[in-house]
Amino acid sequence: MAGLEIAPILLSVLANRTIPTKPDVRGKLDEVTRNTKINDEFGQLAAEFNRSLIDRIKSRAKDLDHLELQSLAFHWDIIAEQIDFTEIVFESEEEAVTWLIEEVNDVEDVNLDEEANEELQKLLSEEFRNVVDDFRDQVIQNEELSRQLQREFQVDVLDELSAIREEFDRLAYRRPYTLYSFPEDRESVISTLQPENAVEFVDRQEVPKNPDPGRYVVVGPSGAGKTRILAAFIDRLSEDSVDHILLPDERMLDPADVKGIAREEFAGDVLLIWEDIHRIDEGGESLVLESAIRELSHTLDSNGHNLYALLEARSGQLHNVPGNLPAAFDDEQSVWYDFEELRVENVDLDFIHDLAVRMADKYDVSGTNEVLEALIDQTASRSAPIYIDAVLGTAGDELTISDVEALPDNVEDLWQIQYEALQSDSRDEWYVLASMKLLYDLNLPYYSKLVRTIYLELLSGDRGRFRKSVEHLKQKRQWIDIRGEDLVSRQTQYYIHDVQLEAIQVCARDDASELSEVLLSEEESLPTYTRPIAHLNAGSAFSKWDRISLAIDQWKAALDLDPTFPEVHFNYGLLLAKHQGNPTKAETHLRKAIEYDPDFLEAYYSYALLLQQSLGRPKAAADYYRRALELDSKFVDALYNLGIVLHRDLNRPEKAEEYYRKTLKENSGHAPAHNNYGVLLKEDLNRPIEAKQHFERSLSIDPRHTLAHLNYANLLNDEFSKTHEAKQHFELALQLEPKNADIHYEYGIFVKEELNQEKEGQKHLSIARSINPKEYKNANIEIGKYPQNLSVETKKQSVSSRPVAINLGADIPKNTALEAIVKQDVTGDGKPDHEQVIHLMDGENKYRLDGFDPTGGDVWTEIKFRSKDGQNTASFDVPSYELYVVDNSPEENRS
Repeated sequence: MAGLEIAPILLSVLANRTIPTKPDVRGKLDEVTRNTKINDEFGQLAAEFNRSLIDRIKSRAKDLDHLELQSLAFHWDIIAEQIDFTEIVFESEEEAVTWLIEEVNDVEDVNLDEEANEELQKLLSEEFRNVVDDFRDQVIQNEELSRQLQREFQVDVLDELSAIREEFDRLAYRRPYTLYSFPEDRESVISTLQPENAVEFVDRQEVPKNPDPGRYVVVGPSGAGKTRILAAFIDRLSEDSVDHILLPDERMLDPADVKGIAREEFAGDVLLIWEDIHRIDEGGESLVLESAIRELSHTLDSNGHNLYALLEARSGQLHNVPGNLPAAFDDEQSVWYDFEELRVENVDLDFIHDLAVRMADKYDVSGTNEVLEALIDQTASRSAPIYIDAVLGTAGDELTISDVEALPDNVEDLWQIQYEALQSDSRDEWYVLASMKLLYDLNLPYYSKLVRTIYLELLSGDRGRFRKSVEHLKQKRQWIDIRGEDLVSRQTQYYIHDVQLEAIQVCARDDASELSEVLLSEEESLPTYTRPIAHLNAGSAFSKWDRISLAIDQWKAALDLDPTFPEVHFNYGLLLAKHQGNPTKAETHLRKAIEYDPDFLEAYYSYALLLQQSLGRPKAAADYYRRALELDSKFVDALYNLGIVLHRDLNRPEKAEEYYRKTLKENSGHAPAHNNYGVLLKEDLNRPIEAKQHFERSLSIDPRHTLAHLNYANLLNDEFSKTHEAKQHFELALQLEPKNADIHYEYGIFVKEELNQEKEGQKHLSIARSINPKEYKNANIEIGKYPQNLSVETKKQSVSSRPVAINLGADIPKNTALEAIVKQDVTGDGKPDHEQVIHLMDGENKYRLDGFDPTGGDVWTEIKFRSKDGQNTASFDVPSYELYVVDNSPEENRS
């Protein structure tokens, strides 16, 4: 076989997990390798493994411009065939990969350096992870293979393969951050924070001479010198204050990266430094920042260490930071409670003068003292550091009084003027900046090759002028900084200040289709390991702009590169559920997100929501809400929705009360929870006084909570005979939602029967009918009403296998509160042995059944009606609803 044999490695790892002693493992391996069926399956996978590995090594060699890796890829088949597997026994996945790398290096003429060995370790681990996934899928699909493996190893092989996959995934993990040792790497951290050739930091009162590590958020206007304050803080930290500094990669947006922090083995206290935190979770969807703080805190605390933090945010953008800053600094329930706000203050004239002199010297700008004083006067009320930097950095050789007098009022306008000038004077430089802004809009990093690709393919820039344009933007115009050894290598990134970004008047939303096409056709512009997340982020941006087909294209591309990427499955699943009305396919992707990341809290919650709201499987929904709560017992949304399922769908009022109370314990200001709890107390637990308290609390939190007004009005009328107050809350509900048919209907009944205002009541019933004629077609017609507690049973139907769904076969009047109780008699005594409560939904006739007996028996349904006006009046003829039972027979499965 050409290439590397994978069966000996993976079977050895599997055997070691299931066989107690090493000699027994060797014997079991000899026995299993004689199994033709198992070896044939691995043989088919080995060819794809080697092909993919060679492609990955070639691509990574190209990323790094690494000749040894290029040679390794070219000669891989020859090298792999020289590796001897005859006596190997591995005690772990890590030992297997380490041994394999050592064997590769022992082959004649192979001598990989440290960087190449690290890359090979990650690539091998990633490919072994993928091949274990493929093999596991084959075991699931092939019963004969599953039986043979079960017979050979006497364990649940699928569970063991999942564990092996997780271990290879751990070995393949690429840090989305840099972990520095402190104080040894102090200067490296400072140089990363400050741009090349930055002016020496001028003392600011915000930074103590000997700062103590803590948890700080540096807040100030754009351009006020916040990042320089971070650098000064690091410069002044005592040597024994922390052991590590953790600096995330620019715009770390993938929640999977956050989970990788838990894999890190920290040797002491950690200081987390994070710039521009207002840009991490823009849109409030990914919650990377809060997750990172919680994960780091938990990991360090469990090992007896502390997390300190030094974060930086723009004061005008605090609304983009999750957690309601700055109010959350005083909220004991918030992740921000232990943080202290470090606000950047206005600077004095001595500071501005010192800064101006240093920057003029840096940029070699000549000017009289009179000119500098004029500039200082112009700057005094602005964000001094960036304003002076922008003026002097772009002034040329000399600055005059007339130049200063012509300056705009703020730095944003200064960059705007320069940007507009580039459009006419230096078109290719303008194209470079426009390319960076388009990538920013898509949450993509400014890798030089990707910027160049957008510049060439989308904006039709001059190929021969790209490098010179970048050099001008850095050296002459002070627009960008370069992070990397070469100006245009695949690993090099550009950096631009957010104030400058705001001056660039292009928007990716306007060129979404073209950008999507470029990203799909030119993904090689990105380093290999960044491509799946680039497609993930671009897809998320397109989805936010309602460009659904483009989002799907990007996420499909991400899954082609990494079929096990849980965040892509998660986002794709949500899109299918929300925008394409395909809950079945959405379920597939959400289940894969959970399979590939068993700790993916948001995936458990979203899947539970899908089960509850779209798939009609409340029992399963409750189970997945509980799984989410196993990961985070204080997850308010899961607590609240579990309460709803137990209340409305599973008819378990006591348990529902438990979860409503837990919700309110974690968030006492949760207005919907107070409202729902009030409904439960009134309708199910017969505790109207407590219900009144919760409705009042809901309305004190949110005076515009329509449902709370409506429910409170009904309570006041039904339980306390306070018709005047009830009328006020009905009318407030109508003011808030004048086109809500339910409110008009309820109010119409109220004014007719409680206030004896026939004409007014008929008016609102007519409005309800005009808004929703299907549901309220008889709202203003005097007809016989269903009695308050009428129930009708369908005919019994005999089935021979497990009932999995029912179809009631007819629309049921929606001007009643409805539920159906499906019953199964297995023993034949005419009494139900199994029951399931189903809350019926408008326009839905077919409902899924859970947990019924596979032996079949008689199945029937009791349908309960309750009139909305609550009057126990005489009934008229109720239709005889037919019940069609969908059982689990082979014929049904085929259909």
